[in-house]
Amino acid sequence: MNILLLNKGIAQFVTTFLNRELTLTGRTIIFSAIPKIMRNHWLMGFGYGSSYEICIKNIGYADAQNGLMEWILQVGVIGTSALLLILYLCMKRYYKLIRTKDRQFNNCLWIVAIIYVYIILGIVEITYSMQFIGLLLVLYSMSEEKIKYVI
Repeated sequence: MNILLLNKGIAQFVTTFLNRELTLTGRTIIFSAIPKIMRNHWLMGFGYGSSYEICIKNIGYADAQNGLMEWILQVGVIGTSALLLILYLCMKRYYKLIRTKDRQFNNCLWIVAIIYVYIILGIVEITYSMQFIGLLLVLYSMSEEKIKYVI
């Protein structure tokens, strides 16, 4: 990340056009500190809901400022992999429904759109919450029900 900010054009864009610091509101500091914090905690993390205490104590910021990084901090690589597996299975089920050319899948489209918004916003904010998981489960159950009728 810091290499990109060394480019004069990008640095000027961030400081002049976006009116932000080159640390991107502390994100570069946070992203460089996370590997040090996670030493010996990569697999299981620090525990769900612990990111505020860990980040304030070690970095001086309230959280990791990234959805996946926040999950890795709290539940480790194992828990984050489980989240990504759930995401993959839900989307696979939905796209299987689309391939059947069933017109009834349109009522699931709004859920998929919201999930994609959560994923995109997760790059710069913490959006992978219980609502996100709930949307995944609703999508999975709606598409599971429809697939039974199609197959």
